[in-house]
Amino acid sequence: MFESSDSHAAKVDCPHLGKLFNPLVEPQLNNPYPFYARARKEEPIFFSDLLGAWVLTRYDDVVSILRQPDIFSSRDVLRPVASWASEVFQILANDSAMLVPVVVNTDGKEHSRFRTPLKQAFLPSRVKAMEETIRTVAGRLVDAFYEEGGTDLVANFTGPLTQEVILRMFDIPQEDIAQCKRWSDDYLDLISAPLALERQLECAHSVVAFNAYMADLAEKRSKRLGEDVVSCLLASHDDKARPLSRAEVVANLAGVLMAGHETTTGMLSSALYRLLSPPGRWRHVCMNPRIIPSAIEEALRFDGANCFYRTALRDVQVGGIFIPEGSLLLLASASANHDEAHFENAEQFDLGRSPNQHLAFGHGTHYCVGASLGRLEGRIAVEVLSQRLPDLRLQPDQQISYRPNLLGRRLDQLIVTWGQYAE
Repeated sequence: MFESSDSHAAKVDCPHLGKLFNPLVEPQLNNPYPFYARARKEEPIFFSDLLGAWVLTRYDDVVSILRQPDIFSSRDVLRPVASWASEVFQILANDSAMLVPVVVNTDGKEHSRFRTPLKQAFLPSRVKAMEETIRTVAGRLVDAFYEEGGTDLVANFTGPLTQEVILRMFDIPQEDIAQCKRWSDDYLDLISAPLALERQLECAHSVVAFNAYMADLAEKRSKRLGEDVVSCLLASHDDKARPLSRAEVVANLAGVLMAGHETTTGMLSSALYRLLSPPGRWRHVCMNPRIIPSAIEEALRFDGANCFYRTALRDVQVGGIFIPEGSLLLLASASANHDEAHFENAEQFDLGRSPNQHLAFGHGTHYCVGASLGRLEGRIAVEVLSQRLPDLRLQPDQQISYRPNLLGRRLDQLIVTWGQYAE
């Protein structure tokens, strides 16, 4: 599941935009869209020395890759952004869950082995049954800060909401939620952000502890199966002759839990930021709640995706560029979702955009199994906030910044005010 980040195809000397591409630092970190717009016009496919990968920026090219999993493998999706120290490999080497594939980095029949039980866990009926729970949690979170007149929505609303929802789907005890969040955050940082040695080691130990917790949870749940995600991975099998091993169950549980709250937190935080800027947009949503589902879709398109990897299994031409076998490709879905060739007035946030075939949840065989849950959380969160805090506003002059993370976009914080504090 893990490998050194310098083990892929040889570098290609790219004379142009590849030298300028760095989505993990300013100015591209907080606003990558001007760079991507330039790339789509000048050099829509370029080689990044920084990442050792071909970067694809156009919608049609990204979709074409995703429609050909037999040629473009998902095997390197979890490749770390930066090289890990040897001590990290030593820490992870004895963790059996780190030595097996998971749903996001497998293809074909092996992918189906993992996807089938996850689809069972996120059946429409199961997701719909969570609606009242999500609304209750969202209301409780607003109750906790309602009288204060201001709060950080990331720390006190979007983060806690998505964490509690996914953990309830796992049937994880309330008292363990905070610890699981810390482990999950560390897991994602280790994969998707450049870290100093001390932080790498801290995150590696967190991953081992996280997997140990999941292993214990799976062992206990195997004796008392229920309707939760853990039980589905233990009991539902695509291939009866090859049920998931315990290490495979643990690895997939950790990955799904991490993705289930981190990506939705990022999506929902960015959605609220866009809906609150400018203020008139929030008032329009509050007065017209029927547009909230469409607003969530536009937020997903506008700022709900970043990048992910594929690997060429043979020599191939993509968009007129020769890609050698073994090459790594970085699909910039954040750019594809702003492609003017596919989205009219792509840089305009349009609450009523239709159709809106964005790629925030992927496309094809790896389309996110939790997409319906993410949409439901987004809709209910905006409904609750718009009903309870119709005068919600961004705190003026705050620094809007995103965490360095290649896989997804997530605000560090989102400070808001209301009532007399909003004047």
